[in-house]
Amino acid sequence: MRNKEKLAKAIELRHEMHQNPDLSNQERPTYERIIKFLKENAPSIEIVDKGYYVYAIYHSEHPERPRIAFRTEVDALPIEDLIDEPYKSCKPGVGHKCGHDGHAATMCALAMELDEFGAERDVYMIFQPAEETGDGAVQCTDFITDNNIAEIYGMHGSIDEDYGVVQTKAGLMNCASEGMCIEYKGVSTHASLPELGKNPTLALAKLALFCDELQHSDGYKDLIMATVCYMRSGDP
Repeated sequence: MRNKEKLAKAIELRHEMHQNPDLSNQERPTYERIIKFLKENAPSIEIVDKGYYVYAIYHSEHPERPRIAFRTEVDALPIEDLIDEPYKSCKPGVGHKCGHDGHAATMCALAMELDEFGAERDVYMIFQPAEETGDGAVQCTDFITDNNIAEIYGMHGSIDEDYGVVQTKAGLMNCASEGMCIEYKGVSTHASLPELGKNPTLALAKLALFCDELQHSDGYKDLIMATVCYMRSGDP
């Protein structure tokens, strides 16, 4: 940001959100925090509170020009926050482990930039709920049509790019996430009678290898990823 004092405020906001995470579809306290921050630090920005989500608008001197929108998410995950920092999560079992606190704070920083320096067309900033569960996008589908948005960009942080560099491309850039649990049931037997048992371990191994092969297949037009996050066979 050009204004370093406002950058410090955005960082402080990120720490506050990290310390006070809200799970998907429970983000109201986070929205109240964002609304308060924007009112205090970006007074020219209009805030639209839909209840289940919030968006903000910078009104330019050229409302006839195509409108652009930026989207961020705000929800946390049901994962313990183990960091050793003063802004560690105060909620047991809940943490901002996907960086949504940083994304949302960055959006608020954009709002402050627009409030101070302006833009050549109207800019919309949407704070989407429930990204982690996948249903938040559906809740916000009316946003694009109701506001006649010409372009919309999803905001996401990256640790593999230089400071101050923005990555973008035409069309889709990231995969949609869909999780699933697959369970194989075997048949136990005594070690002296292995022919009476059914061991699912081989099937599990084949599935893991298949997932790796799937994402390197030439049979798909776009980028795909298939990741095995957790696997267990038998009991100790």
